Amino acid sequence: MILRCIFLISTLPSAISTLNILFYILLLGKSHIDFTDSLIESLVVRGHTVDLIIARMNSHVTTNGTSRTSRIYSYGFKEDSPWSKTPHLLDPFKPRVRTWNEHRHYMDIATELCEIGFSDPGLHDFLVGQKYDIGIATEYDYCGFALMRNYSIPSVASVSSMAILDQQSINAGMPNSAAVTSAIFETEDLTTWYGKIANFLNWAHINYIVYPYCQKSQLDIIKNHGLHVDNLVESIDIQFVNSNELIEFPRVVTPKMKYIGGINLKESKGILDESVERIIGDVKEGIVVFCFGTQVPSSVFPLEVRHAFAQAIRQFPDFTFVWKYELQDGDEKIFANSTNLKFLKWLPQTDLLIIFSMQNVLPRCSMNDPRHQNKFSSNGLNTPPVTLFFTEI
Repeated sequence: MILRCIFLISTLPSAISTLNILFYILLLGKSHIDFTDSLIESLVVRGHTVDLIIARMNSHVTTNGTSRTSRIYSYGFKEDSPWSKTPHLLDPFKPRVRTWNEHRHYMDIATELCEIGFSDPGLHDFLVGQKYDIGIATEYDYCGFALMRNYSIPSVASVSSMAILDQQSINAGMPNSAAVTSAIFETEDLTTWYGKIANFLNWAHINYIVYPYCQKSQLDIIKNHGLHVDNLVESIDIQFVNSNELIEFPRVVTPKMKYIGGINLKESKGILDESVERIIGDVKEGIVVFCFGTQVPSSVFPLEVRHAFAQAIRQFPDFTFVWKYELQDGDEKIFANSTNLKFLKWLPQTDLLIIFSMQNVLPRCSMNDPRHQNKFSSNGLNTPPVTLFFTEI
C-alpha cells in the first residue's frame, strides 16, 4: 500500500504539468481576435501559460483582446494597412467583382507584413530566450510557422476561425478532386453540369494559380531570412478548425484535423438584463434576431437597405425583431412605423436562444465566425443567412 502511494505521488507532477504556449495570429478582423481570446482563455484556465503575437493586417482593429495572456507583442504597418482599404471592408453591400488575380492583393499585403515581422528587432527580443512547448498559428499564411521553426518550438499546431480553408486541405494532403471538392468561397451545385464545370474552373484556379503564388511569395521571403522551409506546413502536428463536422460539406479529412466549433460560446446566464427585457417588451408569436457580425458597422448600411428592412418587418406585426444596430441620422423616420423592431447596441444571443423560442435567426453567416452556424443549428433554429461579401455563405 505504501509503495502504491509513493508511486502515485511520484507520477503526480507529470499529470498536472503545465505548458508554455506561443500563439500567433494574422489579424484580419475583430472576430478573429475574439475567437483567439476564447482559445487562449480555455488554455489559461487549465493552468497553461500563453504568449501572443499579433500580426496586425487590419489596422482598424486596434484591440489586443481581453484574454489572460501573459505577454503580448503586436506589429504592423506604420501607416494604415492596405488591407483596411479592401472594397469589402469599405462597402460590404457593394456587389463583389471577382477577378482571377484578386488573391495577389491579400497575399502581397500578408507577405509585406511578414517581412516587417522578421525585420522587427522587438519581435526577436520578445522570443529569444523563451522556451515554448507548443506553438499555435493561424493558417492564413506561413509566417507564424516560420517563426516557430526559427525559435525551435518542438510541436506546432494550426488554427482557423473559419471552416476548412482550401489552403488547409491542400497543406494537409486531403483528397482533392474537382468532382467532389467545392471551393470554400465559391461553392457550386455539383449535381448539375454547369456547377461541375464552374467548380472545375474554381478548383484549377486555386490549385494551379492561387496556391502556388501564395506559397512562393511567402516562402521566398522566409528563405531570404535564412530559414529552412522544407515541409513547413506539412509538418504541422494538428489542425483546429472553427466548424462543426455535422454542418461541413461531406469530405474525407485527415486524423490530425479537429473540429472545435462552438468552443467560444459562453454559457447562458438564464436571464436577460433588465435593460434588454425592457427594450424587447412583450413577445407575441416569437422573435427574429438580426446579427451582422463585427465587420458590418451600422454606419455602412445603405439607405435603400434600411428602407427594405423596415418595409419587410412591417409585414409581420406579431413577431418581435431584434437588431444589433445603432440608429443613424434619418432612421427615426425610416423605422417610425416599425414598432415591432427593437434595437440593441449589444446582442445577448446565447441568452435569447435559451430564454425565447425564437422562430428564426437572420445572421451574417460569415466564414470568419461560424459560431453563429454552430450555435443556431445546434439549437434547432432556422438560420437563413444574409450574404454580403466573399466571406459569406
